[in-house]
Parts: sequence; C-alpha cells; structure tokens
Amino acid sequence: MASKLGTILSLLFVSLTLAILGDLGAIQIIHSDLDALALTVGYQISSNGLITESLKGFVNKDGKTTLVSLTQGPVALGGTIEFALSRVYHPLIVRKEDMAITVKRSAVIGYII
Repeated sequence: MASKLGTILSLLFVSLTLAILGDLGAIQIIHSDLDALALTVGYQISSNGLITESLKGFVNKDGKTTLVSLTQGPVALGGTIEFALSRVYHPLIVRKEDMAITVKRSAVIGYII
C-alpha cells in the first residue's frame, strides 16, 4: 500500500515539475522571439527615423505582439528612440493571471543608413 501511495505522490510532483518547466521554457521562447524582433524593429527605426504605422502593423501581424514608443516627441538625427515590445502569455502553473513579457530596447536615429 505504501508503495502505491509513494508512486502516486511522486507522479504528482513530477507532473507539477514538468508543468513549471513547460512554463519556463515557453517564457524563454517568447523572450527570444521578442529579442529577435527587437533587432529588426531597431534597424527599421534607425533607418526611417520614427516608428511608423507600417512598422506597428509588421510587429502586430500575428495579433499578439505590441510595439510602444517610450520616447515622447520627435527625435533629431543622432537621437535615441526607446521602444518596448510586449506579448501576453497565459501560464499553466506559474501564475493564476496572465503575464506580460516585455523587451525594452533603443535605436539611434541615422546610425544605420
């Protein structure tokens, strides 16, 4: 009887551990995707000089990612625009409510021509 109870408890702990590892892996994948997208967005901002609506549409093509400018007002040549890319994640076990995974980056205007 004790052997069966031990097996049931160990399966419970193993399944919880796998769920936590699944959440951590999914968060890492989303963060890596946002980081790669931030490189492309930074290049486009540096080339164009501002965040355009077409760039926001490119970022939001899947309907999950949002692009927000953290810099207020216009920026001159050589200035810096800070931006944030964020995506909402629905975790399995780490939290009860949704998580917003955000990557903040900056781009220098006119650095890449």
